Amino acid sequence: MSGVALDWGRKSKYRQGVVLTEAVAEQALAGIGFGQRAVVISHDCDIASDTNKEPNIEVLLATVVTDENHAFLQAKNPRQLHLVFVHQGNKCVLDLRATEKRCVHKENLIDTDPDPDFLLTENNRQILQRWLAARYRRHAFPDKLNNRIKHSFGKAEEWLKKKGAGIIAVYIDYQPRNEELSDSAPYELWVYVVADSSAVDGMEQAKALAAKLEEGLAETKGVDLREIEAKSDLEFTLFDSRRTFEFRLEHLSFRSTPFGPMAES
Repeated sequence: MSGVALDWGRKSKYRQGVVLTEAVAEQALAGIGFGQRAVVISHDCDIASDTNKEPNIEVLLATVVTDENHAFLQAKNPRQLHLVFVHQGNKCVLDLRATEKRCVHKENLIDTDPDPDFLLTENNRQILQRWLAARYRRHAFPDKLNNRIKHSFGKAEEWLKKKGAGIIAVYIDYQPRNEELSDSAPYELWVYVVADSSAVDGMEQAKALAAKLEEGLAETKGVDLREIEAKSDLEFTLFDSRRTFEFRLEHLSFRSTPFGPMAES
């Protein structure tokens, strides 16, 4: 590409969360599958930047799903997201996979517009942003802790596939931090299930999940459950979120000793 910026500016209608038209996606993306759509995930500032600074726009390939999986709502899973759009006035859920990222040259989008039939509310745009950030910010727990609690959280995931749309996240704290304990030494564990205050029965769902987790964790060897509580997002404070870690479904620990601190922005 030459050193001269292409005719690209802030008048472009492309924004984070818009969907490329099928015609543009087929032309700009080699190998896009039948029925797949391309959702823009680049930040608005990067989209608006000239092509010398930011020559590409990042998109994720997505497919329409008829049955939303509650385990993939609210950015609870770091690898897969069911994101709710409004399509021609009706609810439409797109299945996004973190591994399906592609780049589109801005030169291929000049004089084109995103698909006007797909609209993303600001609340769901924030869910998309939270999900994108979580892939790189999520905490890596000790393998021993993962192994001890995976059965209880695995049952929770099965429950969330059919219910739990009003649950935002599960946060945990544990002691000792960042240590692989011997089989005879227990981890102390605190668990908080956070409900969406705007969901009609969000707190009821959070309490049900907390009860299910408590039942399993209370019988788990190597875990000393100190507290488990359901809270709404109006109760769960910034301080709470800074002293705990979000436990995401399909969580895996990629870290090995020696442990170091995880920086949180």
